[in-house]
Amino acid sequence: MAPGDIVDIGSEIASVWSNQLSDLPNSVGASTDAYSCCMMQGRRRQNLTGAQMASVMAAGLSLFLVSGCIPESKIGFDSPTPSKRLDAIVDASRLEDDESLLKLVEKLRSQVPTERMFAIRALEKRTGETFGYDHAGQDWQRLEAYGRWLEHLEEQGIETDSIVASEDVAEDIVNDESEPIED
Repeated sequence: MAPGDIVDIGSEIASVWSNQLSDLPNSVGASTDAYSCCMMQGRRRQNLTGAQMASVMAAGLSLFLVSGCIPESKIGFDSPTPSKRLDAIVDASRLEDDESLLKLVEKLRSQVPTERMFAIRALEKRTGETFGYDHAGQDWQRLEAYGRWLEHLEEQGIETDSIVASEDVAEDIVNDESEPIED
């Protein structure tokens, strides 16, 4: 069967379909001329060289194979996928445990504004407090509010040693007052 045969069969189907539709009330029907025009457009696209067809098929095959090989990342605060990290933050807004509360406070130091925004909204939902934290505020304002959150957690009896250690490292980087290296 040649490609032209498929177009001829399609034209016959369109003709039969048009005749059947025209018998129905409020029906427009399908024009065989319109169908032929569309099929000619398709026929023009079918004139690919062997190399072009091979490259199109190779690209399609590689996409098909790769799509099954990419591991799906899991929801988590440390997921490599940004949307999964946001899902973890939203899920933590519904929890009652100290660990997720600690992770939410830790996300207030994120470099990603969206994560900070989701984290403060989740904390506000859980505790009813923001302690003046603004996800889009200046670095020093966010750092002060973060400190207030750490104090709040400590008052609640929640150990903050794990995030305080990372905070000390971050402050050392920010407060590095060493002399610039000159050439």
